[in-house]
Amino acid sequence: MALHYTLVVLNGATQTDAANQIADLISRNERTVREWSYSFIEHECSFPDSQLGKYQREEVLWHNEDLNKSASQFVRENAVVKGKPNLTAAIFFAAG
Repeated sequence: MALHYTLVVLNGATQTDAANQIADLISRNERTVREWSYSFIEHECSFPDSQLGKYQREEVLWHNEDLNKSASQFVRENAVVKGKPNLTAAIFFAAG
């Protein structure tokens, strides 16, 4: 991909046109392709290691049954109902 991008630019196309051509080939948008190319150049012609999945998640709130139950109850009690006034910050903090 990076080589194709470089060749298209060297052949006189603008960076945007090159990115559009590649984006069409790989079903991504042009901006994503340009960001990848800048990252490739910034990391001395290699892509940085992916950080996907390398961070440990804290406890997910919806796995805490008590919190899930109280949050669900709060939403049911305070949800905006058509024809009624919206929940304001003052009402929200008064409820807590």
